[in-house]
Amino acid sequence: MPPINNRFKKPTLSEDLLADYLTYLSDLAQMTPDSIRHNRRWIERIEEAYGGSILGAQTASQVNAAILEVAKTRKVAYNGSPQSEDTGQLKFRLGRAVVGYMRWAYSENFIQKNIYQKNPFRRPHSPEANWHDEERTMALYKDESFSLYDRALIRFLIDTGCRVGEMCQIKLEDVDLDNGHARIFMPKVKRLKDVPLSEHTCKTLKALIKRRRHTPFLFHSRQSATISPNAVRIRLRKLGQKLGYRINPHSFRHAAGTLWVKHHGEIQAQKLLGHVDHAATARYTHYLLKDLKEMQSAIYEGRLAPRELVSASKK
Repeated sequence: MPPINNRFKKPTLSEDLLADYLTYLSDLAQMTPDSIRHNRRWIERIEEAYGGSILGAQTASQVNAAILEVAKTRKVAYNGSPQSEDTGQLKFRLGRAVVGYMRWAYSENFIQKNIYQKNPFRRPHSPEANWHDEERTMALYKDESFSLYDRALIRFLIDTGCRVGEMCQIKLEDVDLDNGHARIFMPKVKRLKDVPLSEHTCKTLKALIKRRRHTPFLFHSRQSATISPNAVRIRLRKLGQKLGYRINPHSFRHAAGTLWVKHHGEIQAQKLLGHVDHAATARYTHYLLKDLKEMQSAIYEGRLAPRELVSASKK
């Protein structure tokens, strides 16, 4: 939105403006504390590479050069470790942080011109997401050797197919373990969704709640506050290192989408994942070569009628 008047505020120090911006982000209640801290660190590193406040830049190319320099030198990492992702993905995240900062400063009349009217940082093409096939998913779901907390995390993620940020914000009042369902708020689309919980998951969560501290959140940290998405990622990554393959929270969302499409249908999977567009659900559907070979054998052996014959018989 353009400024309502032409009388611009006098810019204060960049540090003060950045603090006001982070307060604005936290008030939106759409970003996790980790994401807000990352935004602050990213903007500070970009300003260091730029050599001044990025709000004073006249063209986007000047800031773009600083973003590219930070991305190439890998000066930003989630937990202090070296970056493992490619430069394009990191450049996209750095650029998105700058774009949000610029838009906020323009809307608050701190700058006269927003050099990022349109976001020029396109999400780079990425290979197929990490996911687990049905055999591995069920093995992880039924494994009793994991700790109670890990079993609760894995079973809840597989049952609901929710995002890790959504799971971390779930409170006890959002879960009905007696009837086996949970209500989850999705900040990405600003909607609520009701998802079912299996009997095994309900039993695991009840056992976890008995050992819990006094906190309103379903999953909490040692300080009784809500657990951060990064802490969940680290926990599952360490578990995957013991098992010999990669595990991350989003891989269970892909696994849940694939299972539901395979056994129930695309509409049911779309309802579970909370997608508005069915095209988004298609990105969460994966098939192995053996699955395609089984489908091919079913067609040639006559166990599966052609789509035209099925639709004609229904009429």
